[in-house]
Parts: sequence; structure tokens; C-alpha cells
Amino acid sequence: MSILKDSELKKFKDGLNSNSSANKNSGYIEESKIIQVLDVIAKEKGLPADTKNTMALALVTGLGQNGASNRSVGTISYEVNKVILTNIELREYLARIDKNATMRQFFRSIRNDVHTMAVLLNEKGDLANLMIREFPNATNDELIWCSNFQTGNNNCPANVREFLNNNAKARFEKK
Repeated sequence: MSILKDSELKKFKDGLNSNSSANKNSGYIEESKIIQVLDVIAKEKGLPADTKNTMALALVTGLGQNGASNRSVGTISYEVNKVILTNIELREYLARIDKNATMRQFFRSIRNDVHTMAVLLNEKGDLANLMIREFPNATNDELIWCSNFQTGNNNCPANVREFLNNNAKARFEKK
């Protein structure tokens, strides 16, 4: 039995549906915008047309796996085939496409692609060293998944997700 009358429940649901922040998933960026960001990287870095998407994703992956989605990170860079991308540049390119988008949203939106590329690059996640301290027998694949933006990813192994979530909780409890 609901304490809300049917008319009140409908009004409540309608209110939720008309609320734009409830409609859009604010933790992610639309795929079309992700593609635009990768295109900007390709153009700005002069990437060859036949490999531009792969190269742009490799550069982005390297940054993400090294902590570019962390708000407090300083300047970091990643190099693939003598092409260098910094997190500052990536943030600028992202802002050109969507001024309200965050680096965390960007990486969360492409987290499965980042993992696939990170496997090819053998690039461990930014929290891999912390996980090794707690779980010395962690596999290489688990360490690759060990990026802060993978916390809610159902494709990420459950034990890694649990570690990432516990790590995040501990960091925020200290503040």
C-alpha cells in the first residue's frame, strides 16, 4: 500500500521525467561527443588518417590509465609512436566539444574501450600499485582493470570493483 494517492504518484513521476538532470545520465558523455573529441585529437596531433582512431584511443588510454581522470593530478603525458598527448590538452579538447563535461565522465564513457586498448599496450591502471600491496597475487589483467573510472563497470572483475570502491570510500571518508 502506497501512502501517496495515484494522482500524487503520477505528479511525482511526471516531475522526475521533466527534470532534465534526472533524464540524462550525468556520469557519461554521448558517444557522438566522444568521437568528436577523438577527431580533435587526431587533427591537432596530425595523426595519419588510416590509424587516427586507434592512435587517438591509445593516447587517451595511456592518460586514463595513468590517472588523468583524477581531479588533483598534475600534468601528465603519454607517448605513442613519437606523438605526445597531455591531460591538459585532452581537457582542452573535451571542453571544445562539451564545456560541462569532466575528464571522469569522459573516461567512464569509454572505459571498456580503454580496457581493450590498455591490454594491447599492457598499461596497468592508476591504482594498480595500491592493489598489489593489498593483493600481491593480483593478475596482470586485474591490474589493467585497476583504474579509478572502472568502479561501476560490470565488465570489470568483481574483486577489482570491490577494491576500487573500497579505495574510493576510504579516500572520501578521510576528507
